[in-house]
Amino acid sequence: MGFGERGHHQNGQGLVEFALIVTFLLILLMGVMDLGRAFYVYLVLQDAAQEGAAYGSTEAGDIAGIEARVRSGSSAPVNLSGPEVSVQVTYVDDYFPIGTICAGDAVQVTVSSNLELVTPFLGAVVGSQSIPLMASVSDTILRPPCAP
Repeated sequence: MGFGERGHHQNGQGLVEFALIVTFLLILLMGVMDLGRAFYVYLVLQDAAQEGAAYGSTEAGDIAGIEARVRSGSSAPVNLSGPEVSVQVTYVDDYFPIGTICAGDAVQVTVSSNLELVTPFLGAVVGSQSIPLMASVSDTILRPPCAP
């Protein structure tokens, strides 16, 4: 066996190692990109919930207006107006008089959506190809004032 034949086998081994490492690094890079996308979508949901809670603090009874405010927060790259985004508005009536929603009570806006993963192997790790994301914000109602 000559020197040239041994060098040829070593070049093939290096090529196989390179292919394995590049595959692993690409999967890792795509996973990091998916996690970055998930964090970005969470921030968009958080901002939309904050916008709805701020509107609800001055317009407490306008649930349709709160939802419209949330859904108008973003259209690209996260489409909040689509049916895959859920908006829930709840009130915490803990201020006197009980049974009325007025200043001092709280409005809570919850926005949730599912993020579809693009990395095929990441779904096997987390258990699904979609990740449920949810953001919730509470704000104190400022208007209308409570009747004495």
